[in-house]
Formats: sequence, C-alpha cells, structure tokens
Amino acid sequence: MFVHRQQSSPSGHIATLPLVVLLAAVLCNGACVVGRSLSERVIVGTNRRIDRFALVTRHNIELRAADPLTPLSVGNGEFAFTADITGLQTFPEFHAKGMPVGTQSHWGWHSLPNSEGYELSDVLDAYIVSGRKVRYASNGRFSGGYSPAGTWLRSNPHRLHLGQIGLGLLGSDGSEGRIEDLHDETHV
Repeated sequence: MFVHRQQSSPSGHIATLPLVVLLAAVLCNGACVVGRSLSERVIVGTNRRIDRFALVTRHNIELRAADPLTPLSVGNGEFAFTADITGLQTFPEFHAKGMPVGTQSHWGWHSLPNSEGYELSDVLDAYIVSGRKVRYASNGRFSGGYSPAGTWLRSNPHRLHLGQIGLGLLGSDGSEGRIEDLHDETHV
C-alpha cells in the first residue's frame, strides 16, 4: 500500500498524508479515492485513473414509459427541478393530475394579501397537557374544515413556482409531438 501524493510542510520537509488517509486505505481494501477537492484527489493502493465517463453513465436514468405519477425530481435542498420524460418540463399537462412538474427554490416565496388581518391567535385552541392548559394552532372549534383564518394561515406564505422550461416538439408531418411517442435516456 502506498500514497501517490506527498505534501510539503511549511518547513520545506516532505510530509506524508495524514494517518486518516492510510486508515481509509486499509478500510477500503487498498483501493480508495480520498482527498479534499476534485483537484486534490489521491488514489491509494492503485495506479489506475478514474474512468469518469463510466462513473457518471452507470447512473443514467432511462425512462421507458411516461407516468404522470413519476416525474424525475432533482435538487440540492435549496433548488428543485422536476422533469418529465424529455428531461425538461415539456408536457406539464400530462403530469397535472399526477405529480406536477415545476421549479422551486428556498428563496421563492409568496403570500396572498391578508385583507382580513388574520393572526395566529385566531386559530389557537386550549388543550390540557400534563395538567396545564396549552394553546395550539388547531382550529378545532370550527366545524366543517378550516375557518377562513385557518385557511389563510395554512396557505401563507407558500413556495412560489418559478416557471417551466420545455421543448417545442414536432412530428415529421409538422404535428405537435405527443408524450406517448417518446423514449429518452436522460444523462444526469
């Protein structure tokens, strides 16, 4: 087992990578890729280069049929994009009754006007919890669903749909493309 990269210490001496790298190599049976960033990757225990094309394409998504309940959603916790079989949002009407395709972010919020001046106190109900009275937002005293205050408070603020982007698909005869005619392998 050996390490392919050495680091210079501030004093100019050559220092080997930390013990944790060697421990990782042992735990990975001598064939691990370790490092802090892509440019600092170190291959431990092998002279092989990473076949990046094979690494990425082994995770290709192949959609064999369109299903309104299973669009592809990708995101990182701050931004999300839901795609149809085209890899974009070309057929939103197909997904409207299932799982809609859309784009949202952590910063895109919207509120409807609060013309009635609703407040949280409008929907608080008192409950006895461990021998004491505690107020919770439950709207329990309103029969038949939520009160107007509860409805407004439950729906505001809400995430804003940022828009859709899709393809303009035409058949060989010039007719508008249909989702039923597609087969696509999406590289993500």
